[in-house]
Amino acid sequence: MSDKAVGSEKINIKNLLEGGNTIIVCDANVYLHIYAFAQGYCDFAIECLGIVKQYLIVPSMVEIEFNQHYKKCYKEITNKLKNAKNQCNKPLNSAKSSILAACINLKKMQFPDVDELLSHLDKKIEEQLTIVEDFFIEREDTLSLVGEKWKKTDFVAELMEELRNNNQVLAPFSQLELYRLCENGRKRYEKSVPPGYKDNDKDGIRKYGDYIWWSQILQYAKKEKKNVILVTDDVKSDWWNKKEDGNIELREELFNEFRKTKQEIYSFVSNDFYEKIAEDYGIEKPDIVQYALAMTDEDYCERISEDVFYSIETKLIYSGTDYIDEGTAHIGDLGIDEFEIDDWSFVSGEQVERDDDEVKYILRYEVQLSGDSHSYSGRDDDTKEIIESPPSHHVFNGTNRNSGNQKGRYFT
Repeated sequence: MSDKAVGSEKINIKNLLEGGNTIIVCDANVYLHIYAFAQGYCDFAIECLGIVKQYLIVPSMVEIEFNQHYKKCYKEITNKLKNAKNQCNKPLNSAKSSILAACINLKKMQFPDVDELLSHLDKKIEEQLTIVEDFFIEREDTLSLVGEKWKKTDFVAELMEELRNNNQVLAPFSQLELYRLCENGRKRYEKSVPPGYKDNDKDGIRKYGDYIWWSQILQYAKKEKKNVILVTDDVKSDWWNKKEDGNIELREELFNEFRKTKQEIYSFVSNDFYEKIAEDYGIEKPDIVQYALAMTDEDYCERISEDVFYSIETKLIYSGTDYIDEGTAHIGDLGIDEFEIDDWSFVSGEQVERDDDEVKYILRYEVQLSGDSHSYSGRDDDTKEIIESPPSHHVFNGTNRNSGNQKGRYFT
C-alpha cells in the first residue's frame, strides 16, 4: 500500500510556501521518527526540514509530546553504532544456547558421542564470534567517525529549540480551555469523529492529544488566514482513509472541518513529504533513502520490544508448557506449575501485514525458561492426598514469536 496522500503529490511545496500564506505542521511522531532512521537518512530529513524551517508551526501538544520522548530517542540513535557488534553477536549466541539445549536432550536419550558433537559445534561458533570481533576492531576508527556528527549534536532538538526561540511554537491552552477541549473530545470519540478516537485507550489528557493539537491548528489557520501542509506518521484510520487503489488521503471529515477555516489543507506522511521537498527544492536524495525506510520497522520493533515482552511474561510463567515440545522435554506427568524466566533477549522484528489502521509485526525473542516438574507416585493412605515424586529440574531455550493473534509452538 502506498502511503502517499492522494492529490498532495500534485502541489509544488516551494511555490506554496513562497506565496506567503502557507505553513507546515508536523506531528510529534514526524520529529521523533527521524531518530529511528539510518544515519544518512537522518541527515536528509534534517536538511529537508531545515530548508523550510521558517514555515514550521508547532502546536503546543506536539511540543509536549516531543519533550517527553526525544531524549530517549537521541540516546538510542547514539547507541546504534556502539551496539552494532552486539547485534551481530546475538544470533550466534542464540544459536549456541539452542545447540546446548539440543545436545542436552540428545544426552538424555543416550545418544553416543554427544560431547564430541557439542565441542565441535562450540568451536565453530567461537570462530564466527572471532570474525565479528576482528571486523569491528579493524574498523573502529571509521565507525567512530561515522557516528561523530550525531554523537555531538542532537539536530532534531536543536531545530525544535530554534523554532521555540522564533516563536513558532504555539502557546499552550489554559486549563479551562483544555477542560473544554477534553469534554468535546469525549463527545467526538463516542461518535468516532476523527482525529484521535483510536487513542481512546490512553490515559488522561493523552487520549485527547491529537484532537487538541488539531483544534489549535484550526484556530491558527482561521485567525492567521494560512493554508496548512499537514505531516503525520500516525497511520490509524482516525486520520487516513484508504482508497481502492491503495493510496491514502486525509479523512473526509477532517477536510470538511478544515474547510470551515476558508483555507486549504494538504496532507502527507513524512517520507513522501521529504521526497516532495527534495523534488521541489532540488535537494539530492541519498542512495540510502529506500534502505533507511526499510530499516525503520526494525528500529521501531526494537524500541517497543521490552514492553511487548512484558505483556506476554505472565503467560510464559504460568502457561509455558503450552509452548514446549513435550515429546522431547521429559516433563513429569503432574507438569510444571510455574516457570522462572531466567533470561531473554530481543532478536528481531519485522512488519508482516498492514491493513488500514492496523499494522502487524512479528517480534522474535530468545528466551530461557526453567521449572520443576513432578510425577504421580500414589496417594497417602490416610489423607488421600497425592504423593509427588522428587522434583526434576528443567531448562528450556528457544525462540518466542509474538505476533498479535498468531499462535504457535515457540519452545524446544
